[in-house]
Amino acid sequence: EVPWITKKERQEVTTYYLYETCSVIGETRGGMIPYFDCESYVYGVLDAYLAVRDTIPVAQRACFPKNLAPWQVLELSADYDENVMQQTIIQGYRPASEVLIEHLREKYPCE
Repeated sequence: EVPWITKKERQEVTTYYLYETCSVIGETRGGMIPYFDCESYVYGVLDAYLAVRDTIPVAQRACFPKNLAPWQVLELSADYDENVMQQTIIQGYRPASEVLIEHLREKYPCE
């Protein structure tokens, strides 16, 4: 069975959903997003961002290294101080891609 055969409607990947699925790797076959893979999602966010990064005004860019691995991005978010993590939890239903890019902008501002 191929994953797209289910033809489910598009679902938004929230920060809550991302971190929940990251904690149960390999167990998402029948979830809200069948076969969702945490690191593959982060790869997609990073690849898409790198593809358009040069079109974003420098002051708003995240200048992370091109070889940054998904686990490093997830770890970066987990390393945030308690206040920031509380805000992330409170805003857990925001799109995960937005939150990841915000964290990357703060950690890797363009100079």
